[in-house]
Amino acid sequence: MDVPAIRRFLEDTLADDRLSRGERSMLHDLLDELRPMSVQQGVLLHEAFDLVRRRLEDARQQESLDWLYEVVKVLRPIKGLTISGARLAEAHFMPGEGGLERLVQLLAGCRETLAVCVFTITHNELADAIIDAHTRGVVVRVLTDNDKAYDRGSDVSRMLQAGVPLRTDDTDAHMHNKFAIFDGDKLLTGSYNWTRSATRENQENYLLTDDDLLVREYQGEFDRLWARFG
Repeated sequence: MDVPAIRRFLEDTLADDRLSRGERSMLHDLLDELRPMSVQQGVLLHEAFDLVRRRLEDARQQESLDWLYEVVKVLRPIKGLTISGARLAEAHFMPGEGGLERLVQLLAGCRETLAVCVFTITHNELADAIIDAHTRGVVVRVLTDNDKAYDRGSDVSRMLQAGVPLRTDDTDAHMHNKFAIFDGDKLLTGSYNWTRSATRENQENYLLTDDDLLVREYQGEFDRLWARFG
């Protein structure tokens, strides 16, 4: 990432002691183009505060700025900074029904697209929710492992019969991913297989986020696998 270029931009915008709407838009575009990692965004936050600190002469003014910086770190920790302004961040752990209920809610809330890429699907409630999404007009695509597709209890055949677009890998290795993308803006990923045992017995987890960078990365991988297994 070109930190000096962003530093120069920040210096220029500080010249009149205000960040205009146009400058905010330009800064968003610059960050979106360079796509800095969280730690790099932390560096940029330091740069912005240091630019202001060098302009201040009064010691009390500098102490006030230090106070503001500490508040910002608490309210928006550097390690969690994103250029996408992510607001959704959830972690769910199994065994337990809470994670299942949240996932069913997400499936029921889909309005446009649903991309599911999981090793195995044997939980009838989740399969029903996928079929229901397809029935109400959501563009659904499901990727799963070929070896698990016809295991006892697998819902693959039932989804295919309902017309759900579904593909399996054609390799000796496993398609071992476990993630899903809802309406192109929410990502679920973790160890959780969509099975009753994973819900009620296993030590499993998944996280849910709307971080645009992560959603795009996973969507790109899903599209690549979908084409690969076509």
